Amino acid sequence: MEKELLIEKVSVVSAFIGYRFRKDEPVPEEFFKTEELQNFLYATSPELIDAEKIRKELAALKKPFLNKPIVFP
Repeated sequence: MEKELLIEKVSVVSAFIGYRFRKDEPVPEEFFKTEELQNFLYATSPELIDAEKIRKELAALKKPFLNKPIVFP
């Protein structure tokens, strides 16, 4: 169950970041990192996932975008 919640959280953070950069700008590294985390979660057994570490990493990835407005393409 925890694994599914983390996968959902990764998607939420990815969307949050994705709505805060223009499509004609370079894609931020944080956006690519969410994809890497999602791939890791899908490929890893639940007992091998450090949920707290993933949550902290997601918070750190989201932080630079907290004060940025939503940008429409």
